[in-house]
Amino acid sequence: MVTIILTIYVMGKRNQKQYFDSPTTDPLAKVSYQDLHNGTDGFSARNLVGLGSFGSVYKGNLASEYKVVAIKVLNLQKKGAHKSFVAE
Repeated sequence: MVTIILTIYVMGKRNQKQYFDSPTTDPLAKVSYQDLHNGTDGFSARNLVGLGSFGSVYKGNLASEYKVVAIKVLNLQKKGAHKSFVAE
């Protein structure tokens, strides 16, 4: 079973310090599966950014947040996937 875990990386010209120092931005904001599905056009291949040993990364547009994000889809059937994600 594939479990989706969202990791938000701001893409574009913002640097990481500006992103995390913003008082109105919650770096651990909850996002629904429906928002992820819509933001990636159903996890379509054209939004696939990369493949790794533990899953895939998609580019997504979160309309509710007005942000472009990276969405990591982990394959938790792979031994070590959870540990690798937490280490990131």
